Order: sequence, then C-alpha cells, then structure tokens
Amino acid sequence: MINAKREAKLKDRAFQRTIEALVHDYDRCSPVNTKVKRPIFDHDKQSPKSPHVKKPVKIHYPWGSPKLNIPEDVYKYNAEAAKKYWKHFFELMKKQKKNDDFVQEKFEPMKDSLHREKIDLSVAKQLTHEEMEGVLWHVGNRCVKCTYLDISYLQNLTPDGVRVLTLGPFGKNVTHLVAKKCASLYTVTMKLIATRLHPLVYCDLSSCKNIEDASMRHLIAHSSEVMKYLCISRAKRLTTQTLMSIAGIVTTGQMKTSCRSLESLDASYCTKMKCRGFVEVGNAVHKLRFINLEGLKRLSDLAVVALAKGSPNLQVLNLTDCWNVGDVAMSAIGIHCPKLLSLNLTKSFLKSPIS
Repeated sequence: MINAKREAKLKDRAFQRTIEALVHDYDRCSPVNTKVKRPIFDHDKQSPKSPHVKKPVKIHYPWGSPKLNIPEDVYKYNAEAAKKYWKHFFELMKKQKKNDDFVQEKFEPMKDSLHREKIDLSVAKQLTHEEMEGVLWHVGNRCVKCTYLDISYLQNLTPDGVRVLTLGPFGKNVTHLVAKKCASLYTVTMKLIATRLHPLVYCDLSSCKNIEDASMRHLIAHSSEVMKYLCISRAKRLTTQTLMSIAGIVTTGQMKTSCRSLESLDASYCTKMKCRGFVEVGNAVHKLRFINLEGLKRLSDLAVVALAKGSPNLQVLNLTDCWNVGDVAMSAIGIHCPKLLSLNLTKSFLKSPIS
C-alpha cells in the first residue's frame, strides 16, 4: 500500500515537472505540425530602452513561465497528448528488465529506472506511430546512460521517431543495437541510426526484411573502426555489396576502411551473397572468431579457403546446409585454423576433388 502511494505521488510529481516542457515543446513530442513562434521576453523591464544601454537584454526560451502565446485549443490538445505520452513512457520503464527479472510487480523509483544501461523498446510495439514518437522523445531526453538499445519486432518506428530519439544526448553512449525482425528499418531510418548514434560495437539485424545494401553501407562506414559483432542473418535483400562494404571495397565516403575489428559475422541464409564477397572479407578482416554461413548453398571451397586463411583465430564455424563445400575447404580449415573448437557440417555433402 505504501509503495502504491509512493508510486502515485511520484507519477504526479514527475508529470507536473514535465507537462509544461512537453506542451511548449509539442512540435517534437506530438503529431501537431503547426509551428508556433516562440516570443522573446525582456525580463529587465525597468531598464531604459534607449539604444545606448550597455547592459544586454536577457533572452531565453521559457518552459512555462512566462506562458507562451499558444492557442488554447492547441494547448489543451498537446496537454492531453503529453499526459498520454508520459503514461506510455512510465509503463515502458516499468516493463524493463533488471537482473533478468521483470520489475513491474516491484516498485522502483523513476529516478533509478532512468539510469538503466539497457532499454528494451520491443515492449512498446502496440503503440501507434504518434504515441511511439512521444515515448521516444522521453527516452532520448531522459535515459542518457543507455548503452544497449533493443528495437526488435517494432513496426511503428518512423524516421521522425529516430530524429526525436537522437535530438538529446541519448545517441552519444549507445554502442549495442538489437533489431530482430524490425520491419521499420529501411534506407532512411538506417541512415539516421548510422549517422546519429555512437559508432556501434554490437549490431544484430537478423530477419530485417527491409534492409538493403545502401543502408548497410552507411552503418558500416560509420562503425567500421569499432564494430566487433554483426548479425545479418535472414536479411533477404542483402547482396554481395554488403560483404564488399565489410571488406572496405565499397563505402559511402572517400576513405575505404574495412571492419578490421570484426570478431563475429553471422550471414546465414543470406542467399543473394556470392563467393566473391566472402573472399574479399577473408582478405580484409583477420580477427574473426565466429562465422555462421548456414544455408548458403552457393558457397564454394574458394570462399571457405579465403576465410580460413584470413582468420587464424577462428574458433566456431557453421557450414550447415552448404552443399558445395568439399575436401579442399576442409584441408584449408585444418591447416590455417589451429584454434578451431567447433565445426558444424550438418546437411553438407562433402565433395572430393576430381582426380
């Protein structure tokens, strides 16, 4: 009972502190597109207004005092919208995981929940586009210590939502991005994520059906120096051009830099990728420890040999359902990968070289 009262009191106090800010900043946190010109206030009312006065006029954009000249109907609409967005944000933070347990049954002060390093937005997939933008405004301006962002299964993430999310200090710390089956990721959205977030160390884009090669070029060009984990499993639209970007051959800028720090690559079931791309990756990236090439039926010995020669630290290699891999590839793996711990050849029909 005491915790319930504390929670209700905390919600009221937090709402009172933020309602004015949200109302007057409604151009970013609500669907209203009407631009309101913010007036400039002269707080030094007693000073003479002659041009020779040396004391500068104090100019600022207030958050509620004095009150801005916003139309009453617009103010009421945005007050309701701000209250609704705050409620959704509060519910989102209650559903976050802490120590692998849900804390929604346990009271936690909002001040502590805002300091989380991991934010899971996948629990907000039922929100509309407008509500999601309002929630993202809160996340971007309040969860400044977040380093791990999960946007899996979202279909309501818009380019405006990404802009709102990264307007504040949020994007300076995020290094881990998980976006499994996120249908909202396409060229425009991915370009915003790549350019506005901190260079990513960990990126999981598995089963993202709308990601294309142009999107990956922007992402890899921005994070090539630090990226260590990349998962593009079942991204059906990605082709050999993405592998060329990883190898530093195809980039968006003038500097051609490969993902030299990459340690894990999962390209399983990317059926449009050809052997040439994997050969270039093997020649350019030399720190790979985990490679998953499951379901690539076009993969040949040439690609596996190049990857084996270029990855002396390789520990796990998955060649499940790779029909064209033969004894030549197995010999190269045995010679050049002394640290190999796991090799999966399920459904792989090994072919001996023709004598």
